[in-house]
Amino acid sequence: MGGRALLAALSFLWAQNPYRPLVVGLTALFPTGAWGRSHSPFPQNGRAGISHGAYGAKEYYDPSGRFGWFVFFQAVSWEVDRQNLIQDLILQPLPDNADYTAYRLPFSNIGGLGLIYRYAPKNRWYFSLPVDVRITYTNYRQWVIVLPSQVSHSVRIESNSFLGFAVTPTFWIRLDQEKKTYVGLGLAYPMVWGKPAYYTIYTTHSDGGTQTVRREYYLPPQYVEFRMLVAFVP
Repeated sequence: MGGRALLAALSFLWAQNPYRPLVVGLTALFPTGAWGRSHSPFPQNGRAGISHGAYGAKEYYDPSGRFGWFVFFQAVSWEVDRQNLIQDLILQPLPDNADYTAYRLPFSNIGGLGLIYRYAPKNRWYFSLPVDVRITYTNYRQWVIVLPSQVSHSVRIESNSFLGFAVTPTFWIRLDQEKKTYVGLGLAYPMVWGKPAYYTIYTTHSDGGTQTVRREYYLPPQYVEFRMLVAFVP
């Protein structure tokens, strides 16, 4: 049984349709649930707002052009409410003149593979339905906050990884007569799961004394994703 499955998979990969597009684009991400900005503080909520990212994929179709598979990679820079997030962590307000842009934003790298169904009733347009399995890596930058009282806080939110999937219905319109370039619009709602990680706050007081606080947090990225894509045959 295992040998037959392997042979079928190799045959599927070998007998590909000439249409093997490279897909690139930009994404807008609208956080939902606990990941989105909320009145509740971190770590109950992630303080994330509307964010942006970049997407790239390579697709391969079978001889019929209807079914295929793909690999993809995505990078996201998360726009978070840095002021309130830091105040949640150190449990005290920051000075009004603090430069929040000095604190670098968290980011995610997302990668995986999947299967595609492609419906092309017209030469001018087609509809695709990719279903992917993904790994989402989320990383927070280390922040050092120095207060006018000469108390400093070094905040380290540990990175975390999640497993999940997404379905992304996408509508494509052809740009050229050779059927080599299409533009597309897609909508996705990824679902991911993982295990809790930790955040640590190292505090140094003006008299030289130190204090360390370490707590658990669990905030898998939840969002609705809008994709603006271009597919072309190199």
